[in-house]
Amino acid sequence: MKVYTPEDIEMFNKLLDLNMSEERKKAVLPTYQDWITRAEAMDKKMSQKGFRDILPCNIFKHGN
Repeated sequence: MKVYTPEDIEMFNKLLDLNMSEERKKAVLPTYQDWITRAEAMDKKMSQKGFRDILPCNIFKHGN
């Protein structure tokens, strides 16, 4: 399991165009660690031969 650093959080925030205070960045580090670890585990599972034909369907909607 990769351990994410404050520098990683800074990169994520820039990629997501978030403007978090330093205090907030420190507070979200454990949450980011958990989310990313779980996403990586799901990616690994879905890459297995038995799951390659299954495509998760996520729809993100913004606004009306």
